Amino acid sequence: MVSSFQQVSASKGAIMSVEGCSRNWMLFVALVLLSLFDLQCWKASSAPSQLSASAVRLRPPSSPSSPILKNLVMTIARGSDFNGVYRFVSTLRAHVDNVDIVVFTDEPSIENNPQLKVMYDLFDVTLVYVSADSLPKLAQGFTPTGQRHIFYRDWMRSHSEAVALSKARPYGMVLFCDSRDMYFQADPFLRLTQSDDFGGGKGFYAFYESHDSIGGSEWNWKWVYDCFGEGLRKVEREVVVCCGTSMGSWDDAFIYEEMMGGFLLFLAFAATPSSHTDTLLSLPLTAGIILNKSSCERNGSDQGVHNYIVHGGDLEAKVSALYKVPNEEGVIMNAGIMRAVERDPSGRILTLSGKVAASVHQYDRFPDLARQIEGSHVWLQKDQLRAEHG
Repeated sequence: MVSSFQQVSASKGAIMSVEGCSRNWMLFVALVLLSLFDLQCWKASSAPSQLSASAVRLRPPSSPSSPILKNLVMTIARGSDFNGVYRFVSTLRAHVDNVDIVVFTDEPSIENNPQLKVMYDLFDVTLVYVSADSLPKLAQGFTPTGQRHIFYRDWMRSHSEAVALSKARPYGMVLFCDSRDMYFQADPFLRLTQSDDFGGGKGFYAFYESHDSIGGSEWNWKWVYDCFGEGLRKVEREVVVCCGTSMGSWDDAFIYEEMMGGFLLFLAFAATPSSHTDTLLSLPLTAGIILNKSSCERNGSDQGVHNYIVHGGDLEAKVSALYKVPNEEGVIMNAGIMRAVERDPSGRILTLSGKVAASVHQYDRFPDLARQIEGSHVWLQKDQLRAEHG
């Protein structure tokens, strides 16, 4: 907290009468003595407490006058469809207040489409430039959805270290999500924190896709089996959660990315793990049962890893609380494997329980929805900016 101080100086050259000199001199001496007394009191009251330095550094602001912590949205958009990312950013800004948006991208994506930079600037998006070349050789072949957890983990580490110096937590909650097929109709942070059933935003939140079990979904059980082998038996009866959407308090989200990023780096460093102890320390204890490290990265390894650590107990053992949120709550609706979705007369997308979904993921799987959303959120070209009077 930065305080401003005003210094008030008496005007120079004041004329005092001879009769007032003695009285003013005595007043001056009294003021000096009083100032010395106040200084000693201030020193006593500001003496170091018995708290450790780390405890002081990590203590969040608790004063009623402290500003409300901003929330954070993190996504990756490398080589993504411009219009999809525009709909993501524009609807997010339209419906969510007090939030920072951080997009991980690469220089070729911006260079190949200069309008991306214009759009990001317009909506006050922070860009973090990343390159697969900075990753271990095996990880360079991961899909962007797998690589993102390594980038997120490293960025959150760096940001936490910087913010710790100011003795304040950086953000309230964090949303990790896809960008190309994500659409907002309300504030998911507000929807979650106002619910009495989910801890008021304190914990980590995984979101169900539908009602299918991992064992009943060919794609998902293969993702888990390829990474964890017989560990599939531990989670096969659990309902699939989506790796493209998750939320948490800053601390719990950080723990999640330490685990996800650490596991994916473990795949890349599997040949010489001893030289990367910081990565291994953040791994799930069950990481040793990997069946086939090369097949684990099959069209996005993070779905299998996400489901295993969410359902297998590794994440729950580390975070403050773990919640698995169904689509019907209307915080995030993962629509990809739903057979149909309903809308109200204004076109808002509804959950099966009739709530307006705060955010909708994978809307592009439904041709009618895609046409509606694409038609109502159009980025204008330069020759379309001027509208003539009719």
